[in-house]
Amino acid sequence: MRHLIAYDIASPHRLQKAHRYLIQHAIPLQNSVFLHIGSREQARQCFDILCKMLNAKQDNLRFYPLPNNSIIHTLGTPALPEGIILGGIGTL
Repeated sequence: MRHLIAYDIASPHRLQKAHRYLIQHAIPLQNSVFLHIGSREQARQCFDILCKMLNAKQDNLRFYPLPNNSIIHTLGTPALPEGIILGGIGTL
């Protein structure tokens, strides 16, 4: 399963901490936007860990599920290096 993750974090310290965590667990697409590929359980765990890092009154975090076999269209600089294609095998 794939999730689009987007955030708006007020504190530079919390922003840096969340960004460091996300680059280990998701694919950076652009500033404040990541693609998480994994099970629902893994996505939920990622969300829960990020929630503990953030301030619910000052920050904004969104996980949007993407339909299987969905195509991501882009304009501008590609998020992934040339030749790298995101594809699905099984139930990603």
